Formats: sequence, C-alpha cells, structure tokens
Amino acid sequence: MAEDQGRNQAALGWVCEQLAGVRGLADRAGKRAELDPLLASLRLADRDLMTLMDEIEALLRRCGWGGTIRGEIPDLGLGPGIPLEEAYLCPREAGRQCARTVLTFDVKGGAVPSCALHGIPMRLERLDP
Repeated sequence: MAEDQGRNQAALGWVCEQLAGVRGLADRAGKRAELDPLLASLRLADRDLMTLMDEIEALLRRCGWGGTIRGEIPDLGLGPGIPLEEAYLCPREAGRQCARTVLTFDVKGGAVPSCALHGIPMRLERLDP
C-alpha cells in the first residue's frame, strides 16, 4: 500500500514537472477538454489519487504517448515505449469495409468522424506497431 502511494506521488510529481508537455500533447490530440477536469481534481484533491493517475495515464495513451507515469518515469516524448496509434476505421462488418482511415490526431474538436456513405460513426481502433 505504501509502495503504491509512493509511486502515485512520484507520478503526480512527474505530471507537475511535465505539465506544459502534457497540455501540449492533449491539445494536439484534441483532448484538452478531457484533461482539464482531471487536472482540476488533482488541484482540489477531491478524488482518489490512484484513480486520477490511472485516468491521466490512459488519456496520455489515447493522445499517442506510449510511456508510463509510474515506476521508472521517463521524460515526456523521450521515454521508452512504443507510441500508440489510434485511428477511426470503416464501421461496416468485415468483408464490407472500405479502406478509409482517419488518424485520431487528424480529428479536430473531438468529433467522431462518420461514414459518409452510411452516416454512422466510424469505429475507433488501436493500431499495433
């Protein structure tokens, strides 16, 4: 338990130290509106720290960062790990899908792109390197 608390405190220190880079990454990925409430909760200490750290790390990964904010904590953008790519793909069933791909970095304002032909939201998929 004390080890988890220490790791979460170290992660919180990393977020504080790297805050400009964290905000920049979220801005570039169009996810700033998801980040700001998490940062507000960190400032207010109104939620469990472990849960907040989990949510911030998950958000950073959705923004394309492949590091970790716990354990050996790398510098943002220079740390180990493989960048995660996520893209929106054709929502149709296998065998009926088109080749259209929209990288999450190309999505502005967080709006899920739609299939122009069928008018339904495209599906989010993590692309393994």
